[in-house]
Amino acid sequence: MSQAGDGGSENRIEEPEPTPELCLTEEQREKLERVARKDLPSSEIAEAVLRQDELS
Repeated sequence: MSQAGDGGSENRIEEPEPTPELCLTEEQREKLERVARKDLPSSEIAEAVLRQDELS
């Protein structure tokens, strides 16, 4: 059963690699980590996203 290269790379898409062009402050990184653990209410998430859009 050697299916190397057959769909092997597709599974990796679920783990996005860190994007170098994304310059986050330590505070933003902590917030994103909290969001990933679902510690933040969605209203704060929306605020953070809107603020990020304004900065770029």
